Amino acid sequence: MGIEGCRGIRSIKFFSVPTVKEIIVGNNFDMERLELEASNLHSLYIIEWKLQCNLNLLPFKNLKNLSLGTPNVTEKWLEEHLSGLPLLENLHLLSCSKLERINISSHHHLKSLKLVLCANLVELMIDNPKLCRLSYWGKTAISFSLNALGLLEAEYTLWPRYGTWDAEKIEFLSKMRNSKVFKLKIFYDQDVIIPEELRVTLSSPLYNVKHLKLIICPPFTGYEISELLDSFLWISPLPELLVIESNRHKSDPDFDKLTFELSYEKPIYKGENPSCCKFLPFPCWRHCLKTVKIDSLKGYGDEELLYKYFSENAKTLEDFQFHVGGIA
Repeated sequence: MGIEGCRGIRSIKFFSVPTVKEIIVGNNFDMERLELEASNLHSLYIIEWKLQCNLNLLPFKNLKNLSLGTPNVTEKWLEEHLSGLPLLENLHLLSCSKLERINISSHHHLKSLKLVLCANLVELMIDNPKLCRLSYWGKTAISFSLNALGLLEAEYTLWPRYGTWDAEKIEFLSKMRNSKVFKLKIFYDQDVIIPEELRVTLSSPLYNVKHLKLIICPPFTGYEISELLDSFLWISPLPELLVIESNRHKSDPDFDKLTFELSYEKPIYKGENPSCCKFLPFPCWRHCLKTVKIDSLKGYGDEELLYKYFSENAKTLEDFQFHVGGIA
């Protein structure tokens, strides 16, 4: 059942609907009150900016998916409801302005957590070994601790409103270095460029991450591809897969994608520890890169320029391949 984008509706009550598994209530401009009674509910999505009533979700013991964007979600409300929803697997909190602290611990079924623009958040504590996916869009000047041994994918959105790269953002990213895949979403190509003064004074935040994905809001202009790679390969200095794509559907004619597959010889230092690796427990890609395979979806990017970049920066490069439309 779904009610979305309706004007004039101020109050809704769902009752005696035991067979309903999913309810969606979103962007109803005048909505102020919502009551729910659906004993077998599995998924609930509520995005209502005027909604002021205290939602009671505790009867929904079977709830697995919860997405909330309302002004009345507080730390106390969230703590009470998370402990009372034992099967909850996916939690999405959007613009919950009253939330200042979030503590996710001992929620054994929670697999995915997405936090978007919770503007007043000052503390985020996650201690959940079963958490698989974490997505964060917001300010990084917060107290952040993460213990999620099973983390498969982490995602961070860099929004210009929260400023450019600084030491706090680098420190924030470093808490997600044990994820298998890391996605960075940016609005402009140049947003990924990390200042040189940070790169020479701080450690690479995601040195354990092997799969990186950079998602750029369209159009993807290929802004100084060598500078993009310099910053991206500093964030994760020994990746196996890099993907750079525009954030549009694949059927859109402006959608573009570059995929880099990288392989290495045994990463050991040869001689003195170089300055580019001084904060790392192993050599960076410049000292052990063996092969590069590049797949350019639309043929964007000068093959010669990319070959020059890798051959000049990688001291051990043996093979370079560039393909349009797919890696052979």
